[in-house]
Amino acid sequence: MRDQPHFLPRLQLQSLLDLLIAEDYQCMGPQIQSNAIVFKPFSQVTALTQGITDYQDAGHYRLQPYDSPRNFHWNCSAQLLKPYFFQAEQVLWQVEKQQDGQLVFCQTQSHQPKRAFFGVRACDIAALKLQDQHFLHSEFVDDHYAENRRNNLFIAVTCSKAGANCFCHRTSDGPAITDGYDLLLDELNEGFLLQTGSDEGERLCQQLLQTQVLEIASSEQQQQADQSLSQVRQTLFDNDDQRLQSHQSDQSQPPQFKAQQQSQQQSQQQHQQPKHLPFDPELIRQVLMQNLDHPHWQELAETCLSCGNCTSVCPTCFCSSQRDIPELDGSQAQHVRQWDSCFSQGHGYIHGYQVRGKTQLRYQQWLTHKLVNWYEQYGRSGCVGCGRCVTWCPVGIDFTQAAMQICQDNGQISGDRVRGDRVRGDRVSKDREGGHNDN
Repeated sequence: MRDQPHFLPRLQLQSLLDLLIAEDYQCMGPQIQSNAIVFKPFSQVTALTQGITDYQDAGHYRLQPYDSPRNFHWNCSAQLLKPYFFQAEQVLWQVEKQQDGQLVFCQTQSHQPKRAFFGVRACDIAALKLQDQHFLHSEFVDDHYAENRRNNLFIAVTCSKAGANCFCHRTSDGPAITDGYDLLLDELNEGFLLQTGSDEGERLCQQLLQTQVLEIASSEQQQQADQSLSQVRQTLFDNDDQRLQSHQSDQSQPPQFKAQQQSQQQSQQQHQQPKHLPFDPELIRQVLMQNLDHPHWQELAETCLSCGNCTSVCPTCFCSSQRDIPELDGSQAQHVRQWDSCFSQGHGYIHGYQVRGKTQLRYQQWLTHKLVNWYEQYGRSGCVGCGRCVTWCPVGIDFTQAAMQICQDNGQISGDRVRGDRVRGDRVSKDREGGHNDN
């Protein structure tokens, strides 16, 4: 049970928004644009998504009506936090030519407003921590990222549904949100359970209490929130079991039958059931890195378009390229940083030589960096289990399946292993429930 959260009636959500605006926060929230959920500034609760859910599949994203007053009953948008802190294009410095011919260099400054982000999920918080490790806590601090990270408020929302491509339970990043937030909302039909996770969140909560906007959450409301989270977690693990059983059933069939059924069953198996991925760093190192010549890599390369969609929507990818943009008259120039991808040709170009000239090598670079080399850099996987790369891949490649295929061929996945992971995952999740979290 959670530690005595407050209750914010749905009709009072505007009061929280008004308070933030009065505190000079620019509020960013989920809205519908071009048949997708995007995060944009808003000042009225009516601008938020409502009565909408999403359906995500491998290479498939659709919004669907949902008969409910809820604002956050969807899994994750294509992008949320990363573009605001690690911008897709940013001028790092510029140079101007003076009348006497001297060149004057100056670093550009980005002065961001105070921002409050509504609807942040567990995977987004986990991804932001990884971005912080790279840009803030490494040997060289990125001043532009550091400036963008100042004066931000995170209003997290616990996921109320398990998405088809979600596997945050396998990366230990969700579905419960344990830290990294200022305010945490658990959405019910009639309103929100509200908990604080920082001094700023506590201050705002006290102001809402003083104006009698908040109520004391009832035991029934707390039970509803706990049951919703437990159901999401249960569904994620149940889908793992379904997928494992499906795989074992396929293995027991005669080769002729499997060949006949493969084209009909493959899409259904991959699309309807979320993933099991053994996020064991030692196992991943041993299997993936020792099997770079596995034939499945070439199968992936024949499907992959090297478009870079996966890296664009990935909340942890941070590759970039830099170029100079001069004025035609030579009076000044800007040095610009842009998002790049390890799937682009330029990313692997080193002084006249392309080190990753084939799609197979690019895919290997991306997958092994996420699941192997990231441990050496940051002590954990570079994947937070959001499933965005699966959803937004135009040809529906599921990178978890790529890793699973190689691990299965080497006998590294079994039913006992998956169920053992489930027991450990349940224990960890229970230990994390409740309590006050400090940023």
